[in-house]
Amino acid sequence: MLSPQSDFIRQAGNIFPRMRAWRRAIHRWPELGFQEHKTSALVGKVLHQTGWKVLAGVAGTGVVGLLPGSHPGPCFAIRADMDALPLQEQNTCAYASHVAGRMHACGHDGNTAMVLGAAQLLAGAREHLRGSIKLIFQPCEEAPPGGALAMIAAGVLHSPRVEAVIAGHVDTTLPVGTIGVKAGPVMASADVIHLTIQGKGGHGALPHKSIDAIAVAGQVIANLQHLVSREQDPLEPAVLSLGTISGGSAYNVIADRVWIQGTLRTLQEKERRALPRRIARIAKGVARAHRAEALLTVERGHPALVNDSRMTKGVITSARCLSGRVKIKELLRPAMSGEDFTHFARVVPACFFRVGAGGKQKKYSFSWHHPRFDFDERGLIAGAAVLARTALDYVPR
Repeated sequence: MLSPQSDFIRQAGNIFPRMRAWRRAIHRWPELGFQEHKTSALVGKVLHQTGWKVLAGVAGTGVVGLLPGSHPGPCFAIRADMDALPLQEQNTCAYASHVAGRMHACGHDGNTAMVLGAAQLLAGAREHLRGSIKLIFQPCEEAPPGGALAMIAAGVLHSPRVEAVIAGHVDTTLPVGTIGVKAGPVMASADVIHLTIQGKGGHGALPHKSIDAIAVAGQVIANLQHLVSREQDPLEPAVLSLGTISGGSAYNVIADRVWIQGTLRTLQEKERRALPRRIARIAKGVARAHRAEALLTVERGHPALVNDSRMTKGVITSARCLSGRVKIKELLRPAMSGEDFTHFARVVPACFFRVGAGGKQKKYSFSWHHPRFDFDERGLIAGAAVLARTALDYVPR
């Protein structure tokens, strides 16, 4: 006879219509970071109805659920992110965003619904629970410095003290029923660079009396492309992408100043510290060669996310116990995208894994942050089951 936690896949399948409904309700009304009022209200209502102790208004719009077990033991946490993106949705499905310029294009609606599903599974298995489970519904994952730091500062890892934490994230590159997991570095640091090129403005017909900041910026950008391809150790991954450039006021006026913004991604902290110095060297050197000046400032974002090896093994072991109906894909390479779950992982042992939600239909082929992003909601079944089973199986070090 299967234990309740072994049968979590069947139970998650039974509550799938609810998870789908929660996901679609959240998707219709996307909210940006620290503005997740409707989402928080839905989360609090579901947790309360399921028998969880609920603390709302944490770090503004965060929600924490606590489920004390029937036996003494540690406190284990599951985290979900709730915020959407400032993006106009291009999908025309029945549950498409009702808010202009906002969209759940990263799957946080699914992540939240999946953890609510895990909450129902765990409430039904409370008699088998040693210790307690804490659910952390976090605001503002998308915009640095992010909501994880605010939630930690608000004390979510205490009272009771959290000994380990996990998080799942929907992923359309993996098929439904699969989880992708990897020990060690899994996601990159994410820093923002701000470059200002200062020249000397003037009349477009008199370039020799000016220092053209736009022309200098073009040279700086071209030379920065050599930084990763020709200076970076190919075995130490790094990404430098320049996303915005602005400057100039009229077609016949030579611009005196240009602003450039970009993102810098690394997996190792030593590279994260070294690359800004190298960017500054190139930018200042090129600018000086053209009689201009370059000023670099770096907005530090999230550090690289590193999964604890023991916690990663725990997720894999628990997933394998789910009646053999969850496939495990051990990921070979980290992603260069960033994730503020890293702040939890720097405090307690943690594991961040991917939940397969891809399908053969074209509508599931778009990547995160695309205006047509969508995912196969059936993936929430395996995600909720793995989260709940891992929480029940956790044994402290």
